[in-house]
Amino acid sequence: MRFKYRLPDTLTRVLQKPAVAMVGRQIKFLFVTTALVGCGGLSSSNSADGLNRQNLETHIGFFAADSMQGRRAGSVHELQAAEYLRERFIEYGIAPGAGGFFQDFPVQGGKFPVGVACENSPSQSGSTVLVSQNVIGILAGQGEIVNQWIVVSAHYDHLGCADANGTVQIFNGADDNASGTAALLEIARVLGSTELSSIRGRRSIMFQAFAAEEPGLLGSSFYMSNPTVPLDSIVAVVNLDMIGRLRNNRLTLSGTTVTSGWESIIESHNDDGLLLNYDDTYLFRGDHWSYLTREVPAIHFFTGPHGEYHTPNDDTGLLDYQGVVSVGNLALRTIRALSIQNQLPRFGN
Repeated sequence: MRFKYRLPDTLTRVLQKPAVAMVGRQIKFLFVTTALVGCGGLSSSNSADGLNRQNLETHIGFFAADSMQGRRAGSVHELQAAEYLRERFIEYGIAPGAGGFFQDFPVQGGKFPVGVACENSPSQSGSTVLVSQNVIGILAGQGEIVNQWIVVSAHYDHLGCADANGTVQIFNGADDNASGTAALLEIARVLGSTELSSIRGRRSIMFQAFAAEEPGLLGSSFYMSNPTVPLDSIVAVVNLDMIGRLRNNRLTLSGTTVTSGWESIIESHNDDGLLLNYDDTYLFRGDHWSYLTREVPAIHFFTGPHGEYHTPNDDTGLLDYQGVVSVGNLALRTIRALSIQNQLPRFGN
């Protein structure tokens, strides 16, 4: 990703503290196997047990198909992905955010890592000023903490496609970030069921599928300037970006050098015994960063870099779908806990 940010003074001071030096740590818990069974297309089950692998494969297969032409920001294919997200939100009982499911914004300049978009991926607007849209859905809470928000985010755009001497290369972005977007949808399906209806005191949950992340976090940056709820009412953000290549059972979590309290919350729900690696090397390279710059506690779930990153070879056949289930279930349990418990992460150390 090609972008630069000036660190806010408060965030700079936190990062400079010796006690929060960036380190990688692994914590291993007892392994518990969770069986997830799906059948035939999208599962209609509203089971609260966890993510459905077959649903994940269906979602990822849609977003990362060649027909989607890489979901380039501002393209008609990114809009097609947005409409798919909206349809699933409606199906899962997720309500629109303030102003509707779509939050439109201009994408000016068209500066993308891949260069010139191929002819098969026209812009939504048909002009040099492109248009993208965040897709926002909400699950209202209840009781005294209803006006506090937990955010679940993932970006759904990718790099598009490129013509090279008459040969079209499609950057499908199966891991980056069809994997995280699919997990967001499955978490919405589970939480949108009746499982939380009996809990009277729970925070509201907002699902944010961000557009135009690849050109420089444009979707999440736009949301920061045009929030649909007061930013100080958002108490925690879980960002899912590139969670499809779990290797050696190792999940990287970014954000703990500038926020406190995430470790104990996540570790207490690590039922699948993932090796948790706390490493802020990629702290600045995802939509969680937009929240951290506004001092909102955010964490990034990430299964690590690989040689297919930002190449046409980031395809569905390389994904570890059971790994997506495990990572997604940890995120689900974390989000569910954040929605009801008193313990919350906080900005700073």
